Amino acid sequence: MMRPNPLRSLQHPNFRIFWFAQILSLTGNWMQQVGQSWLVYRLTGSPLMLGAVNVIALVPVLPISLLGGVIIDRVSRRWLLFLTQSALALCALGLALLTQSGGVQVWHVIVTIFLMGAIGSVDLPARQTFVVDLVGKDDLMNAIALTTAIFNLARVIGPALAGLLVAWQGEAICFFLNALSFVPLAVGLLFMRLPAARAPAKTLSLTGGFVQGLKYLLGQRVVLILMSIMAVSSFTVLPYQILMPVFARDVLDVGPRGLGFLMAAVGIGATAGALFVANLGAGQRGRFLAAGIILLPLSVIAFCLSRQFLLALISLVVVGAGTTWVQSMLNTLVQLNLRDDMRGRIMSLYLMFSVGMQGAGGLQASYVAELAGAPISLGLGAAVCLIYSLFVLWRLPSLHRLP
Repeated sequence: MMRPNPLRSLQHPNFRIFWFAQILSLTGNWMQQVGQSWLVYRLTGSPLMLGAVNVIALVPVLPISLLGGVIIDRVSRRWLLFLTQSALALCALGLALLTQSGGVQVWHVIVTIFLMGAIGSVDLPARQTFVVDLVGKDDLMNAIALTTAIFNLARVIGPALAGLLVAWQGEAICFFLNALSFVPLAVGLLFMRLPAARAPAKTLSLTGGFVQGLKYLLGQRVVLILMSIMAVSSFTVLPYQILMPVFARDVLDVGPRGLGFLMAAVGIGATAGALFVANLGAGQRGRFLAAGIILLPLSVIAFCLSRQFLLALISLVVVGAGTTWVQSMLNTLVQLNLRDDMRGRIMSLYLMFSVGMQGAGGLQASYVAELAGAPISLGLGAAVCLIYSLFVLWRLPSLHRLP
C-alpha cells in the first residue's frame, strides 16, 4: 500500500499561493507577539500585567465571533481576508511608530491588542474555513497539518529573530517587520483563481444565522466533546506562552535572547509534529488525538520542573509536538463533522472558545504566578488538564476509534 504524499495539498495551485504567502505573515506575527510581551514586561515588570494585557484582546472576541461566522458564510472569504490582513498590517505599523518614537505606553499596547483581537475574531476563522475552499475535504487534514507546520516554522524563526532584534534595536523593529509581512498574503489573495462552486448565503440574517448555527452545534455530540477537550487544554496548559517571559527572566535567567530560543524550541517540536501529522491517513486521527492529550500536559509539567536551560529547551520541543498533535487533530475532526453551510459559524464559535479560554487561562495563570511563581502556576494547570484527559479517555473509549 502506497504511503500518502505528505505534500499532496500543495498540488492545489490556490492553496500553494496561500501556504507560501503565509510563511512571512506568520513569522511577522510571532515577532510581534514576542516584542509585544517583552515591551509590556519591560514597562510594567508584572507577570499579572502580561496576562491582563493579553485578555484585552478577548474583549471584542465574544460579540464579534458570535456574528462573524455568519458573515464568513455570506460573503467572499477571499475578499474578507484581504480586508482583515490589510487592517492588521495598519495596527502593527501604528504600534511600531509609537514604539520607535520612544513615547509608547502600556495603554498604546492595550489599544493595539484590542483592535488586532477584534480583527482577528473574523480573520482567524475565515482563514480556517478558507482552507476547505482551496483543497476540499479529501486533502483537508493534510492542508491543516502543512499550515500548522509553517505556523510552527514561523514560531521557530520569528521568536529567535525577535529576541535578537529586541536585544539589538528594541521592540519597534519587530512591529515594523510584522506590518510588512502581511503584504505577500494580501497580494497572493488577489492572484488566486477560485471556482464559483460556493455561493455565499447573502440572504442569511445575522441573528437568525447565529441561532441556526447554535442549534445545529448543540445536536453534534462528537463536535461538543472535541470542543470540550480544546477548551480545557486552552485554559490550563496553553498559557505557557504568556508566562514565557517570566520563565526566561526570573526562572532560567536567560533574558530576551533566551526567550527567543525558548519560543523557537516550541516551534521546532511543533513543526516536526505537524509534518508527522501530515503523513497520517484516515483511521489514525482518534488514536493520535488520545496520545496527544496525554503527552501535552506531561511535557508542560516537565518544563515546569526544569531549572537548566537545556532541559527546558528539550521539554519545550515535546510541548510543541503535543500542541500540534492536539490542535491539528481537533481542528480536522471538527471540520469533517460539520455541514458545509455551517462551517463558518461553528468554526467561529470553536475559535472563539479556543482564544477565549486561552486568554482567560492566561489571566488566571498570571495571577497565580504573581502569588506563587510561574512554575507552580503552570504546573497546576497541566495537572488539571492531565486529569481531564484521563477522564475523557475513561468515559469515552470510542475516542480512539474516530476516523
